[in-house]
Amino acid sequence: MAVVGTIVLFSGASVAGGAVSPEDTETYQSWDFLTADKGPMLPEEGYDNDYSIPGFLDDPMLKVVTAGNWYENIGTAHPGSWELIDGEIDIIIPNYPDITRPYKEIWVDIMWRPFGQDWFLPDNPGMLVKGYYGEASVESFSYITELETIDQGDGWFMTTYYAELWPNPLWEWVAIKGDIEVDWVQVKTYCVPEPVSAAIFSLGAVIALGRRRRRLNCVNQN
Repeated sequence: MAVVGTIVLFSGASVAGGAVSPEDTETYQSWDFLTADKGPMLPEEGYDNDYSIPGFLDDPMLKVVTAGNWYENIGTAHPGSWELIDGEIDIIIPNYPDITRPYKEIWVDIMWRPFGQDWFLPDNPGMLVKGYYGEASVESFSYITELETIDQGDGWFMTTYYAELWPNPLWEWVAIKGDIEVDWVQVKTYCVPEPVSAAIFSLGAVIALGRRRRRLNCVNQN
């Protein structure tokens, strides 16, 4: 019953009496690994995520689980990095809590380089993205692809992954594995609105623009 109540509270085009714009459902968080802290740790300053997971987390968090070393890399373009030997990086991201929204878009950027110490694991990133829906019984589906990998010219690479989760989850888990060394990671998310809500928001924007133009015309005439 609590889950159903949550869906009702956040579905539609308003929360706490105000319109929900697409920007209100976007999040951004990044981690630079400038210290040997394995976490769980908050993102770097300037992150943008106003959501929480009641009874679990108040903010997005990252945890490094590895038997590998942390490197300070003083005087390089990649200060602070972790070896992911027999381990992984786990990220939990609170979400806009409305599983009636069609789907969630997620972009993950990783700065990494091959480590080459594990004969079994590939020396490039492996990515998992999974959504969680609380007690609700929903039929879910996920999709993930590598968009591009850019060679930095110094042995490091920047890879961007794109994922979609249907429907929009309450929160998501991002896991990164591989025989690699990781310099930083950032995650951006967007909860795609249902067509009706999007149409209402667009109509509201048009009406507001029309009112503004009428006001400007009246000022100019006076």
